[in-house]
This record gives sequence, structure tokens and C-alpha cells, in this order.
Amino acid sequence: MTTDSQLQQGSYLRALTLLPTLVVRLDPAPRSVEIACTPWAPGEPEIRISTHRDLDTLTAWAAELGTEVTCETWATGARHYVARAEVGGIPVELFTLITAPRPEDGAE
Repeated sequence: MTTDSQLQQGSYLRALTLLPTLVVRLDPAPRSVEIACTPWAPGEPEIRISTHRDLDTLTAWAAELGTEVTCETWATGARHYVARAEVGGIPVELFTLITAPRPEDGAE
């Protein structure tokens, strides 16, 4: 019988195996890559990939993976841009956060 821990370990390995082929498709290279596999869903890994304040890169990545970018504006004024796709049977979330301009300088 497979335990939840073994299932979770297998999920991490599936996601890790997918990463090389996924990351080489993303140009420029990501700022960070995270694999999440929660104890309450041990057989369902997720990959999260970010770029730093770079909507153009996020848009290019979304096009590469055949998806679209959506935006949510937070109460702080920051804009959280996200593109979601499924690659190799694993959900992938691409994102960037653009902070609101500071009142004192009017820049991001």
C-alpha cells in the first residue's frame, strides 16, 4: 500500500522530471521556480514560476504555453498578473507582481 508520504514524494519527482523541458521553453529564464505538493493533495503537484516585475516576459511565457494572462489588483494597488497552464499533466502557474507607484516618487 502506498502511503501519502510516498505519493507526495512521487509527485515531487514527476514535477522535477518535467522542469528541464519546461524551463528551457521559457525565455528569458525564470527568477524563481517552486514545486508545491500539499499533504492534503499528495498526488497533485503544482509548479509556480515567477519573473520579477516583468509583464512582457510573463506575456511571452503565456504565449509559449498557449494560455492568457489575467490580472488581479490588490488593495495595496499592486497588480498580480497570472497565467495558468497544464504541462505534462501538472498545473503550472506563471506570475509576476507589479507594485503600485509610491506616492513620494510616482514610480514602481
